[in-house]
Amino acid sequence: MADFRLVITQGATLKPWTDPPSQGGKPSRIGALPGRDQRSWRGKRGVPITIMAEQYGGGAGPPDVVIGPFYPFLAEGFGPPLFVSGASSGFSSIVTWTPTNAGHHVIGFRRDGGGAAMVHIDVEP
Repeated sequence: MADFRLVITQGATLKPWTDPPSQGGKPSRIGALPGRDQRSWRGKRGVPITIMAEQYGGGAGPPDVVIGPFYPFLAEGFGPPLFVSGASSGFSSIVTWTPTNAGHHVIGFRRDGGGAAMVHIDVEP
């Protein structure tokens, strides 16, 4: 389990997810808990999305000297995973990614000894 979580700080919006009905008219997936909306991140092709690691109890975007380097990766999706980070300035915990293709993408961060976390982003044309 990761000792951090991922937060999108710009370029994507958290929007309500409406579960499409199945052939029987019921939701096609497991419903949310009562009183809790299902939401998903939505971005647009060609618009940069900034993702930041937030250490539990330690604040957002920790410098590498404090927590060690992060390694971003494209877990699902397609197109070149062109990540731009502040690694040269000691902040690999903040990454900007510009999606080149519409569709469902999963971006992950991992760090040695700290696990990995992922965020799902639906990219619109």
